[in-house]
Amino acid sequence: MARPVAALALMCSLGVGAQAAIFGDDEARRAILDLRQRLEALGQRQSAEQQRQSAEQQRQSAEQQRQSAEQQRQSAELQRLIDEAKKTSQALARAAEENAQLRRSLLDLSNEIEQVRTDLARLRGQDEQLAREVSEVQRRLKDVSNDVEDRFRSMEPVKVSVDGRDFLATPAEIRDFDAALVFMRKGEFAQAQSAFTSFMQRHPGSGYQASALFWLGNAQYAMRNYKESLASLRAMLSESPEHVRASEAMLAVANALTELKEPRPVLRSSLEDLVKAHPLSEAANVARDRLAKLRSMEPVTVSVDGRDFLATPAEIRDFDAALAFMRKGEFAQAQSAFASFVQRHPGSGYQASALFWLGNAQYATRNYKESLVSLRAMLSESPEHVRAPEAMLAVANALTELKEPRPVLRRSLEDLVKAHPLSEAANVARDRLAKRK
Repeated sequence: MARPVAALALMCSLGVGAQAAIFGDDEARRAILDLRQRLEALGQRQSAEQQRQSAEQQRQSAEQQRQSAEQQRQSAELQRLIDEAKKTSQALARAAEENAQLRRSLLDLSNEIEQVRTDLARLRGQDEQLAREVSEVQRRLKDVSNDVEDRFRSMEPVKVSVDGRDFLATPAEIRDFDAALVFMRKGEFAQAQSAFTSFMQRHPGSGYQASALFWLGNAQYAMRNYKESLASLRAMLSESPEHVRASEAMLAVANALTELKEPRPVLRSSLEDLVKAHPLSEAANVARDRLAKLRSMEPVTVSVDGRDFLATPAEIRDFDAALAFMRKGEFAQAQSAFASFVQRHPGSGYQASALFWLGNAQYATRNYKESLVSLRAMLSESPEHVRAPEAMLAVANALTELKEPRPVLRRSLEDLVKAHPLSEAANVARDRLAKRK
């Protein structure tokens, strides 16, 4: 490689000299520069060639190393294959055994799969049933939800007008009040009482409160629960004294007081309050009539058997009627009338006189024992009564009719003479005592 370069350099130098002779200096210099560039290029190509050859040698060396490594790898691979073949042979033997076991397992698995299929079919049926049940539950839930919404809407208060009053009430209040009122209108008072009581408990503070109390009081009155009726009606009047039914409620209060046999002044005061509070009402007209009757029943002073006392028109009427039977000689009717008088008018100023005439009527009807009881009761109650001598003589007569022992009869007559010595009855008693000596 060095020889061509030297030859080339020699030729260049000769050429340059020849050219220098031929051409001028400038041309010679250009030629020299050109030659020099060529030499540099040639040197670079030689250097590159050398590098290429060196790289080729390295590549060949690397290839040899690679081939050697490949041989080693192939040898190792061959050994691995041999070992793998041995292992495979052993594995095949095991696989054959495992295959037989696997077949048995597959048979068992097939049976299990069949069982699973059966179970799946059953589960699918259950799933379908469950799906139907879920669908039914969803449908019911939807119905319940709609029902709840409807109920919520139905619970919204609405404006109502009852007994001249406008107020808001829930549908439940309207329903319960109307249902209770239906019982009242049908005359089913026990159910009405229960329904209105339930209404008061379930809807405290309702706008129906006063009307419910009014009807509850009337239902209780109809059931003869007069004390409860009185409490309900008074609660209604206390809560709503200007209620449109207040006058009716006050009249119902008076009715309850009458049934409870409250003193007449209490009843009179109740009726007078009604007339004063609601003078133009129909109830007030009824109250005025009752007040007039009460006034006609006011006690008056009477004088009977020398005694002055207060007696009601009913006492006067009943006593006079009984005495009329006695005067007519209708002793059975007189006995019944005086017995009724004593029962109906206990504590009356007529009591002693009524017992006297009752004893005489019983004697006249030959009820001697009863006569004795009545006359002795009269004497025990009023020993100073103007008719006491006659009563003591009548006792002696009854003892005679009952054939009591003579000492008893004698003592009775002697008691008469001793207690009322100046009386006509005492004279009769003395005569009888004289006859018995």
